[in-house]
Amino acid sequence: MKRKPSTANSEEAQLIRLAWWASFFATLALIAILGLARSAQALTLPTGGPLAAASAFVPPEEEESEGEEEESAECETAGEEAEECETRSEEEDVEAPRECILSSASATVTVATHSDKVRLAIRYTAYSPGAIRVVHSLRGAKGPLSLGSDTSHLGTHGVIRDTDTLSSAQMTRVLAARNFTIQLRPAHAPHYCDRLLDRRLTVRHNASGRLTWSDPGSVLTAARQG
Repeated sequence: MKRKPSTANSEEAQLIRLAWWASFFATLALIAILGLARSAQALTLPTGGPLAAASAFVPPEEEESEGEEEESAECETAGEEAEECETRSEEEDVEAPRECILSSASATVTVATHSDKVRLAIRYTAYSPGAIRVVHSLRGAKGPLSLGSDTSHLGTHGVIRDTDTLSSAQMTRVLAARNFTIQLRPAHAPHYCDRLLDRRLTVRHNASGRLTWSDPGSVLTAARQG
């Protein structure tokens, strides 16, 4: 005997199909909404506005001046030559006024390697005669050394000479010297003249058993400090 399907089972199947279709259409609607949102966001982003300009901007590198390039090329040396080049680059040519007494000064230190004597020679011209105090010292790998001071008489031009006899320990420092500082103090000259007249001897020569240090700058150049 055949049994008819119940009405309850038929209604339940219909509800399941409706729920599936509803879920399917909801998924399609969600995908469409997300696609529209992305399109709208892409349209609102500026392509040539300030943000794009800022991101595309690359700050230009600072150009080195021709003088700096030449100085850099000239100073690419090693050892004592590099130190001398650094000294020259830091010097500043200055004309000494008449109240500084000296109008020019150029110093040289000479050491005979077989003796214990250090000789100082200062060639000068002066606006007027008078007294001058000379103080000299050195700096080097074996440490600094003060060579004392002397008072001499200035004419309008000439050479100031001084000779020091040193001990063996002092000579060791002299032979290892990198530079000599010669302080020139004319009588009655203002204090601001000191840096104009002081000499820094940084150029070292070694020939025929003699060591010589001389001033690389002009005769009226501010001595390098430090």
